[in-house]
Amino acid sequence: MTLMHPIEIIQLTPDDWQAYRAIRLEALQTEPQAFGSAYATNLQHPESFWRGRLEEAAAGQRGWLLFARAQDRLVGMIGAYITDDPAVVEIISTYVTPEYRGQGVGRALMNAILHAVSAHSTFQTARLSVNVDQMAALRLYESSGFQIIGTEQVMMGDGRVHDQYIMTKSLR
Repeated sequence: MTLMHPIEIIQLTPDDWQAYRAIRLEALQTEPQAFGSAYATNLQHPESFWRGRLEEAAAGQRGWLLFARAQDRLVGMIGAYITDDPAVVEIISTYVTPEYRGQGVGRALMNAILHAVSAHSTFQTARLSVNVDQMAALRLYESSGFQIIGTEQVMMGDGRVHDQYIMTKSLR
């Protein structure tokens, strides 16, 4: 598995909101069945929405956003947020641009977000959900130590209800 170009895992500042918006919209348009929000809805969000998300992520108190960058452009993203249960952190918004898939970018993002959330002593478990048809994502999550604990049906960004695996991983 050789990368086309070296990648680095970074955080963005609120001033980078346009780059964040661009990759988020790309993800929602490319893989609408993998995300719980719709492209059309996100397209309407004002600058303050995107800046606010990045400000919250930079604070690292309720949520995190990390990005993969190659050749001065974003090629992937991943996020996490604290759930209603303070012992559980939810992994969200995993996306790698099509031309960088299968090259370890998703693994680098997953490792980085797990490292970031594991630094918080309150978290015992990481949780995520994945569309049962997203086989590459499922393989990534399983190889990262996540196990399927159940299924649920969820309305996704493509406007259809999909079966989702609920997966967890112990952080301790």
